[in-house]
Amino acid sequence: DGGWSEWEAWSPCSQTCGGAPVTRMRTCNNPEPKRGGLPCEGDNTETATDCTKSYPIDGGWTEWTEWSMCSTSCGPGQQSRDRNCTNPPPAYGGKPCEGNPTETQPCKLTACPSKSVYKAHSLPRI
Repeated sequence: DGGWSEWEAWSPCSQTCGGAPVTRMRTCNNPEPKRGGLPCEGDNTETATDCTKSYPIDGGWTEWTEWSMCSTSCGPGQQSRDRNCTNPPPAYGGKPCEGNPTETQPCKLTACPSKSVYKAHSLPRI
């Protein structure tokens, strides 16, 4: 009797195929039916309706958010902005996004007022 080979790789598809089918095949040659042996049972072709499930999808970044408020009201501080690896998220063995999800930069709104220095001899005595 005949026996099936391993399945071949899925046919290529676009990551934006929108559900276009993909196929893969196998052959009845492991072994081939000989001397009156029966052919392999089942189909030699398999179809998947959603090609994205058979193809790795690499992650992509969303747009950066707006910069946050400065961490201080005066003097030097920091502000940050974020992005997410969801455009698209990595799937089916695809690569994660490269780079950092958060970015920071220095900021300075205004100079801080100088602190008054009191001298001991100028303080009133009690």
